[in-house]
Amino acid sequence: MLRKWRAAFLLLWLVLFRLVCAAEGVALVMATEGDIVRQTGGEQVQLPAFSWVQRGDVLFFSQGSKVRLLYAASARQEVWGGAGSLKVEDTMSRANGLERLQVKSLTLPVAAQIMKTPTLDTQGKIVVARVRSIPALDAVERLESEYRRLRMEAALDDLNPQLFLLAGLLEMRDVARLEQALADLQVSYPDNMEAKVIVALYQKALRNMR
Repeated sequence: MLRKWRAAFLLLWLVLFRLVCAAEGVALVMATEGDIVRQTGGEQVQLPAFSWVQRGDVLFFSQGSKVRLLYAASARQEVWGGAGSLKVEDTMSRANGLERLQVKSLTLPVAAQIMKTPTLDTQGKIVVARVRSIPALDAVERLESEYRRLRMEAALDDLNPQLFLLAGLLEMRDVARLEQALADLQVSYPDNMEAKVIVALYQKALRNMR
């Protein structure tokens, strides 16, 4: 009986998670490299990191370009590179002429937390997920414990654990820990362009909160 209740709760959680993400898009652009153009409807715009893409969008890559996407409904992370195009579908991408560099499945709770990272809307403005007013100490401890586990299991250049931690601290409005985590990120990855984008995004989100 307990197992059935857990399964039902997980199913309900997954449905709610997908409904929330559907308002934003189907996949979060985690990182970009090179020149990538997004075509949505009849409009073509440059694709920035930490923006959402919609089902049916087509991404056009120039030679040497690369993108990392995280799909909301499937928690599927994809990395594509080369010259060609990529069509965004509900739970995965369909490529034409591109090389699939990586496919990785995250757990749904980890993916859901990462997707609370501040994002850019179509006008380039910061969008921040709803935040809790007062962080519970045990919640912060659980967040940091899970971060340490993710960091130990991840490759050195994988910044998903940092994104998980930062999004959680922002949601809890734990400004002191968030600022320290950003400072640690800058020290640990001084020449990493993705880290620089993440830091700039969060610094702007913090300014908007004050």
